[in-house]
This record gives sequence, structure tokens and C-alpha cells, in this order.
Amino acid sequence: MLDFLMSTTPPGPIQRFLRTYALRYLPVYLVGGAALFATNYINVLIPQFVKDTIDAVGQNQPSAEWVHYVVFIGLLAITVIVTRTLSRIMFFNPGRTIEFRLKNDYFRHLLAMAPAFFQRFRIGELISRGTNDMMSVRAIIGFATLQLINVVVALTLCIYQMIRLDVQLTLLCAIPLLASVWILRHGVGRLMTLFKEAQGQLSALSDTIMDAYTGATVIQTFHATDTFLGLFDKRNDDYIETYRKMTLIRALILPIVAVAGSICLVLLVFIGGHKVLSGAFSLGDIAAYAAYINIAVTSLNSSGWVVNSIQRGVVSLRRVYEILDAESDPVPSPPNPIPKPAPVSIEVRNLTFQYPETNDTARHSAALSDISFRIEAAQTLGIFGPTGSGKTTLVHLLTKLLTPPRNTVWINGKDILDWSREELRSLISVAPQDAYLFSRSIRENIGFWDLPKDISAEKLNESAQLACVEGEIRSLPEGLDTTVGERGITLSGGQRQRVALARAFYRDFGVLVLDDVLSAVDHHTERLLIDHIRRRSAQFTTIIVSNRISALQHADKILVLVDGKLSATGTHAQLLATSDVYTRTWEYQQQEQEEQPAELLPSWTTKEAAHG
Repeated sequence: MLDFLMSTTPPGPIQRFLRTYALRYLPVYLVGGAALFATNYINVLIPQFVKDTIDAVGQNQPSAEWVHYVVFIGLLAITVIVTRTLSRIMFFNPGRTIEFRLKNDYFRHLLAMAPAFFQRFRIGELISRGTNDMMSVRAIIGFATLQLINVVVALTLCIYQMIRLDVQLTLLCAIPLLASVWILRHGVGRLMTLFKEAQGQLSALSDTIMDAYTGATVIQTFHATDTFLGLFDKRNDDYIETYRKMTLIRALILPIVAVAGSICLVLLVFIGGHKVLSGAFSLGDIAAYAAYINIAVTSLNSSGWVVNSIQRGVVSLRRVYEILDAESDPVPSPPNPIPKPAPVSIEVRNLTFQYPETNDTARHSAALSDISFRIEAAQTLGIFGPTGSGKTTLVHLLTKLLTPPRNTVWINGKDILDWSREELRSLISVAPQDAYLFSRSIRENIGFWDLPKDISAEKLNESAQLACVEGEIRSLPEGLDTTVGERGITLSGGQRQRVALARAFYRDFGVLVLDDVLSAVDHHTERLLIDHIRRRSAQFTTIIVSNRISALQHADKILVLVDGKLSATGTHAQLLATSDVYTRTWEYQQQEQEEQPAELLPSWTTKEAAHG
């Protein structure tokens, strides 16, 4: 066992699990094992005292001769209660603690994963592995280990005592018992196959439920409730059918050991009865042997559940380690000290990137092809292009949410692959295109960096002002303490976007990335936001992604992306003279803005303009 744990060969999931989580509790398990051995040893002693008691009564001995046996049996029963309880505490408590640590590591690992990981694994499946599979893993180190030791010790001691009483009878009883174990083994194997199917079906069911919860508004809008209920019923029926098969196997196969036990009792009565008549057996021997048959049957019956639990746990452990083994960063980064956020220069050299899921490796299928540019510290970079041109992909590469090829992206003259993810996340503040808000108050959504500590009221107000959302927050009934609901559903699209932008302003940063966050606000609010950012632009490097050229026209450098390629680069004035795509878009957007009636602008924008 120790050789298995200490082996230097690449460890499998079980070996790693034991090394990482279980080995530290070995002294506790040893105490539990000792208590378990004592429990079973006493259990096989009790039939001996029952035998002596019955024989004493049958021989009409004075009560003083056999009452002390009864008292001693009572004391042994009390001792069994104590030792059995101690053994369960010693096995079950570490199992709960190990489950707690494993779940924390699982959750921590998920938070470190890149976006590509969540394209491979659906949320419902991740939840299923983090709950149902975790419970099966806990069973390995708790219930299954306890029962495994219990079965081995109980059978060993019980068979030894049965052989002492009668070898021939024990060999005859072994035939139905071993036959039942063989049948049980195959039944458990079939149960294991069905359990794997059930786990996959449960993951699919969880995905369906998650989709229905998160997309409830869309389902109701398109009157698709019946469709989703039908899909839910289909997957639920599949899951129920699989469990029905498992229940049928348990009902038909697992009682087979009890049947074998009954056959053993018949053999005992028939053979033992003749031995009693011949004087080779006493009535006490019959009673003791019957007790041993009961212990053996109970242990063998438990063995089926033990094997089932271990196999289920192994399958679940592999599913959990499939997630834990997924690399959060394909290129490991050195643990450098976290620098203080400050403006940085960014350079991209001949960057070509293709998503791993793409089968075609031809150059034309790449998401980005041969991109090169440079911006100095405290400058502003604008990224413009039509939908699908690669703008968000470029942002994800610059922030290391996606991993670029080596020697293609440099920050302050250092390859981005040599920056740890923690360094970059402390340096860069991102307002993403998808303005996700938590189901908490606006205060907690903006200042969640400081949770569970106190959120700075000064930084909170400053962030809301910079994001041009202070006036609307003030107009809400509960102000900053207003709960925004699931994904911020109680707010408008523009409000959600600006609350998310206020969150980006709240923290200290050296690089500010705005990934198309201005698409949900009107032009007047856009001008205020850009003006606020320009006033503070000397404090950080800015990257603005937008289809609105008005948000980019003051940038020090603008990239024009078309089909993943760099179509043009320069300032606003230079691009108007050199880029047809840029010029046509600018003229169209200017005409569209001039045609917008002034009364369509919300009244609060005038108030915010007055506040400056």
C-alpha cells in the first residue's frame, strides 16, 4: 500500500487523490481501523458466550453459573456500540473534510479557467460533477472504506470460528455463499454500466434546467415553454428509465446473498441436527453457528454495496479529475511578484491565431492573421471593424484570456507568456462586451473587489460618476442598495453596461480595456464617457473596441480589422484619407447621428452634462 502511494511513476487519479487528500488522515484511519477490528472481534465473541449460556441452561446448571454469561453479553453489546460509533466517526469525519477540500479546489480551479474551457464543458455538467460526483467520491473514502475493512475483518474472524466448530459444514455452506457472490459480482458490473449512463443523463438534465433558468425570458418571449417542458420530460424520462433498470437489478440480484444464507441455515438444521443427536454438537453450537451464518451473510451482502460504491466513486473521481487536470494556462508562467498597476506599452508582432476547435489549419481560416502594431504607455488604442472581424479575439489575446503564440504579444518589452495570469489580472481592468451582473446590489456589483471587506464609498461614487450612471442610481428607490436581479435583469441594457463599466473603474489598474461597451448607450452618453476617460488617460493605457467611430476618433492609434486581417492603421484623420471602410462608416454614422431628433435623448443626460 505504501509502495503504491509513494511510487514515483506518473500517478493515476486514485493514487493522486490518496496522496493529496487522504494520506494526511492516515493516523485517524488507523484509529478507526482498530475500533472496527475491536467491533468485529467482539461480534464474533458474543455467539461463543451465547453458546455457553444455552449449554449451561440445557444442562440445568444453577442460575449463578450462567447469569454471569448474560451480564457479560450485555457489557459486550455496550462495548460494540462505543467502538462502532468511534469507527464511524474516524472514517466519516475525514471523508466530509476531504470532500470540503476537494470542492474548494474544484471551485478555485474553475475560476482560473480560460473562456475556451467553458466552451468544452457546459455549466450544468460542471455543476453535476461538483455535486453528485463529489458525493460519490466522498463515499470511497468514508462509507466504502469503512465497509470494506468491516467486511474483510468480519468474514475472516467469522469463517475462522465456523471452521473451529465444524470444517465439513463450513465447506458445504461455502458453496451457496460463493455462488451468490459470483452472481452479485456480475450484477454489480451491470449496475456500474447503468450508473455511468445515469451520470451522463443527469449532466444533460442539469444543462437543460440551467438553460431554462438563465433563458426564461427568451423562452417566454418566443412562447417556447411547451418545447422546453417537452425536452425536460424527455431527458428526465431517460434518467428515470436508467434508474428503474438499476432498481430492478438491486431488487433481483442483491437479495441473492440472503437466499444463500437461508440455504446455509437449512444445511445447519439438517446436518447440525444429526450431529446434536449423535452428541457431536450441542444446542449451543447450533445457536453459535447460526449467528456466524448471519454475520457472514450480512458481510457478503454489504460487499455488493461496497463494490458498487467503490466503482461509482472511481468513475466519479475520474470525472472530477478530468476538470482538475484541465490546464488553466497551456504555457505555465513563473510566479513573479505582483507589480503595482501602472501604464504599460503593448506591442504585437506578426500575430496569427486560430481557435483549437477549428479543424481546417489553412491560413485563411485563422481568426487573426499577421497582426502587428505598437502603442506606448498611457496612449489610447482604438480597434474598429465589422462583426466577426476578430476584435474580441484580439482583446482576449492581449489580456491572456486566450493564449497567443510565443513572441507575438509583448507588454513592457516582456513576452505576455512570461507574465503570470495573476500579474496581468492585477494590471488590466476589463469592461467586457457582455455586461454580466451578479444577483446582488449595485453597490456589491461595482465594488465586489473589496468583498467581503467594506466597499469604499469614495471610490464607489467616483466610479459611478466616471461611468455616467450616478444619476440613475440615485433615482432608484434604494439607490446603491438596489438588487439588480438575475444577470441585472431589472436594469436596462445601457444601465447594465455602465454599471459594469463602473466596476472596471472601481479598481486600480494600468490598462483599461473597453470591449464594445458603448453600443448600448446613446451618443450623448458616449461623449460624456469618452470625455471622462480622456481626462484620466495619462494614468493608464486605454484600449477601446467599438463599431462607433465617434468613440475612437480621439485615440492615438486606430486599428481597422476586416476578416481577421489588419486592413489599415493610423489616427482618425489618417484613416479618413486612406481607408474606404473606415471613411464610409464614419460618413454613415455622422449622417445617422444628425438625423436623430433631439427629443429622443433622455432627459437625465442633460442633467449629467450640467454636472460635468
